[in-house]
Amino acid sequence: MLNPLDTVDWSSLTHAFGEADDVPGLVAQLLEDEWQDAADELTSMLVPGDEVFPATVVALPFLVEVALDPEAAGRSGALQLLGAYGESLSRGAGPDFLRAEATAALRETAQAVLPLAADPNPEVRAAVYQAGVWLPEAAWFLRERLEGEQDSLVPLVEALTRLRDFDAGDLDRLRSIGRDDAVFAAAWASLASGHEIPGAADDLVRLWPAFDRDDLLGRLVRAAGGRAVPVLSGLGGVAGVTVGELAWAWHDLALVSRAALEPARDSLLALADRAGAADLEDLLGALISVLPLAVDSRPVDSPPADSRPADARADGFRSADAVAGNSRAADSLARLVPESPEGEAALAVALLVMGDGRWASHARAVLAAPELPYFGIGGASVDFASALAGFADHDRDGPELVALARAAITAWPTTADSWTELLGRVPASTALVEVLLLAAPSKAAVRLLARLAFAQPAVFDGATHSAIHDLPVPGGDTGAWLLITQALLDSGDPAAFSRAWRISESGPGEDELLRIWATHTSPGVDVVCLDLITRTTWGMYRSRAVQVAALEILLAPVLTGAQDLPEPAWPALLGLLEVAGGALPGAVRLGNRLVAVRPELCPEWLAALHRLPDPVAVEALQALGDIAPERALELAVAGLREAAGTRRIAETVPPASRVIRNALADRPDLRPGVTADLAPLVAGDERTLVPGDIRADTHLQCTLATALSP
Repeated sequence: MLNPLDTVDWSSLTHAFGEADDVPGLVAQLLEDEWQDAADELTSMLVPGDEVFPATVVALPFLVEVALDPEAAGRSGALQLLGAYGESLSRGAGPDFLRAEATAALRETAQAVLPLAADPNPEVRAAVYQAGVWLPEAAWFLRERLEGEQDSLVPLVEALTRLRDFDAGDLDRLRSIGRDDAVFAAAWASLASGHEIPGAADDLVRLWPAFDRDDLLGRLVRAAGGRAVPVLSGLGGVAGVTVGELAWAWHDLALVSRAALEPARDSLLALADRAGAADLEDLLGALISVLPLAVDSRPVDSPPADSRPADARADGFRSADAVAGNSRAADSLARLVPESPEGEAALAVALLVMGDGRWASHARAVLAAPELPYFGIGGASVDFASALAGFADHDRDGPELVALARAAITAWPTTADSWTELLGRVPASTALVEVLLLAAPSKAAVRLLARLAFAQPAVFDGATHSAIHDLPVPGGDTGAWLLITQALLDSGDPAAFSRAWRISESGPGEDELLRIWATHTSPGVDVVCLDLITRTTWGMYRSRAVQVAALEILLAPVLTGAQDLPEPAWPALLGLLEVAGGALPGAVRLGNRLVAVRPELCPEWLAALHRLPDPVAVEALQALGDIAPERALELAVAGLREAAGTRRIAETVPPASRVIRNALADRPDLRPGVTADLAPLVAGDERTLVPGDIRADTHLQCTLATALSP
């Protein structure tokens, strides 16, 4: 029987959802047969995730009473709650003002419930063992139970292993008495907890067929991370474990563990020898996302591979063995006959990534499908054109890509935009122009035509020149880019550029349009630029990059000394720093160039940069000689820590890496300190920079590691 719950003023206490006046009723329900819902609600209120509340601590004695009451139906539920409480505290949960009280309450709780390890009810004992992992001084109580326990032996050995009080001798004893279930549980807990027991991985492999159920491979990868490598390697020869299951397990392991990337890649390549046609899509979906990392892990902003030292190239670049492995795997994959257009498309992309010329014939075969195929890469559904765009070597494969895009746009006209994206980086040619004309009036195609007309007009022959002028000019961005293309191929009529700007839409690409316009003398462009930099309202979908472009155009004659500074330009540039977002690097570069020719502006510019704790601003301060190396490193580390795991990390790492290199060039003695500060992001096994993205995390990690290297 519970002590009266109403002796506590629960409404004065709080839990995860506010006032705790609903706690006593739920605790009382743990005494009843239908207790599970109450236990679930109490868990979400009192110990959600890594949080602890005042009501949690006050509820503990009542939960202990339930656990100790032989008549209470929900004893195991109360014990699970107490274990969850201990786990939360072990992770530092709870506000500082509650920490001492919460820790003392946990110790009292453990002293009260650990004797239940000898309770006659096996369900209660199991719950005590599970909770005991998180309770102080539990190992002694649990160790005493090892000789006599039978019914709840599995949770007991799991708990002792996690408490690091279980060794190879204990595992041998379980083998000798034929308790395979307990052997498997102990081996699993060994890998999951990192408590190394010799032979544990071999036991998991040996016993796997008997216990394989409910996404066991996936759960092993999530629990053990890189420690799962020997198990996955051993399972390659175990009956009942399919190529598809192993492929995704290796992929998911590389997704969480950096150290597992190389064995995952090599094992996936080896699986190609075992794969049948039915395994193809699973194998390729897992393989494609790790293959490029065998070829190109060059840091962001790093020099070409052949200009780097041999030791730097060895880390992250394709070795001769890897090339040979790719070739053997390509032969194994190429012998398979895909059963669907999706499999054919995936095979084409895999061979493309391997640098195997057979990709093109498979890609052409895909064109017989009634529509553009989508298939899985790393668990995400990707269309064929986008997959090719993401992995192609555009210089090497350019002619084949252009020919393929021509045929694809003819076969699937509505997919023109996707194929234009693929063509955005291939070398310019007349054939490329012809394909883009097939895609017109696609906005993406016409914009790419404008870029070609601006940078390489010689690739337009008489036929394509005439075809472009025959196209009707629609409204919006498509019409604007078509007008630009036509003007660039003719005399550069200023009126055409002005009209193009008027019909264009606010959004991505308008900064490029403005810069092209500025290369042709026109008074209208300055009027537009002044309007852009002095606007007091800004559309939420409009990029600040166009304001940076406008400032660059207005300040170009100032930087050469040909013109005085336009009155609104300087305050506009200062104001832009706080709101520039992704356009900040361009704004900062422009400001640094401006103060070099107008030094009287430098004090105000330096003050503005110091207010920005962004690595872009720190790098600018380094260039101007106005920040100490120690402070630069402090800000770079802080910026990286804050951005890690967010979308901002991709734009934070390059400038932060340059800041680190600059600071360490001046003060190499600071290298050990900053290396230690960044160790969790750079040297840790967990993908902390870009969780869930093997390719991006590997590239950014490589970039930071290079910056830290002597």
